[in-house]
Amino acid sequence: MLQRLLFLREGELGRLIPFFCLYLVLFSALTLADGASLTLFLRHVGPAQLPAAYCLIALLNLGLIGWYVMRAEETGSGRVFATILLASVLAFLLGWAALKLGGGSGWYGLFFVCREVSFTLILMHFGTYLQDYFTRDEMNRVMAVVYSGGRVGGLLGSWALEQLAGRMTLLDLALIFVVLCSLSLLLIRRIGRTLPPVSEESGSDAGLVSPGEDRETLELQARTSVAGFLRYVWLCPLLFWTTVTSILFVGCRWVLNYQYGHFLGSHFHDEVAMARFLGRYTQIALVVSLLMQVLVVNRLIARVGLKGAHFIYSVLLFGAAAWNLRTMTLAQALFSRLVETELRFGLRNPVQQLIINRFSRSLRLRVRAWTLGLLVPGSTLAGSLALGLAARNGPGMVAWLGGLLGATYLASCLALYGSFAEPTRASAEQEPEPLRRAA
Repeated sequence: MLQRLLFLREGELGRLIPFFCLYLVLFSALTLADGASLTLFLRHVGPAQLPAAYCLIALLNLGLIGWYVMRAEETGSGRVFATILLASVLAFLLGWAALKLGGGSGWYGLFFVCREVSFTLILMHFGTYLQDYFTRDEMNRVMAVVYSGGRVGGLLGSWALEQLAGRMTLLDLALIFVVLCSLSLLLIRRIGRTLPPVSEESGSDAGLVSPGEDRETLELQARTSVAGFLRYVWLCPLLFWTTVTSILFVGCRWVLNYQYGHFLGSHFHDEVAMARFLGRYTQIALVVSLLMQVLVVNRLIARVGLKGAHFIYSVLLFGAAAWNLRTMTLAQALFSRLVETELRFGLRNPVQQLIINRFSRSLRLRVRAWTLGLLVPGSTLAGSLALGLAARNGPGMVAWLGGLLGATYLASCLALYGSFAEPTRASAEQEPEPLRRAA
């Protein structure tokens, strides 16, 4: 019964459960760290330093991408995952110990920066890790279910934040993050010992618009050299417009992040009250996100396709940016956070992963590294500089920057939708496409 409700095939539910649990634990840790680190940063470092923190986050991510691509291609994905988590644990322990020994306020910035860098690396690598155990066809079915574990983990993490704030110092919540990351390491080790990897053919999806030259030759060059990959970015319409929309999306989300972060930082006068409020809000928002991801996303894609589902989120993002042209209120701040955080996880990310899943398996690692490892930090760096300049002229200029980015992003999405074809309902009935079963 549950397998039919989730649109899975025989045996897939049992295979995906360990990955669901892993994603649950990871997002419990990341959500708890998000609320605690943001609150500590705003209170002890100040919202005026957010653009500088964004710059540092971007530079660290850019510096780590070369290491990531080299390690991910040369070693097992489980070992790379373990390295990312171990580094996060050590960084949080270092910051906690330094502050306990009387370190300066800069150590609070370490928590905020480390959480954002860890999140980027984990999000970038999880899809690569998952494809070692599921084929492309299976990924289309199991991805939304596995990723919903992140929503459940977010609920648990936000609940823990609300309950523990006041009973423990926010600084000591870093130790809970360390424990959860350690549990994730044990799960990764268990998965590596009990589940065999799968093999898959290397071709890209036939629905991609042709790059104009021999596809196999271009993909081979993209897999073997940096110049070849950059050439493929330029010639492949799907990857080109994915690049453009990713850059603009990052700009939009950091403007929204700055706007609601700045508003909440001044709206609450007590860090415990702010942490509890964020915890309670996040629980409600993640319930909505979880129900959407498990029960709505597959049905939505079956009805309107990947393009339609992606467009719905794009309209919401533009709507948040446009609404913020007015004077910020608590309702606007919460809607901005909902679109920028929970709906990004529950709607945009699963759809975006399915779009990237149209590339060949050997290319997906580089495409994810390109979008999440280079474009995201690069765009964050450029966006934080623009955001810093706009912030000097007041919140009105920041709002206009967000509105401009939102409108440009929405327009570029229309070009993205022309870069790949989706199966018609008639052709879908002839093939066992997972999402059509929701129709």
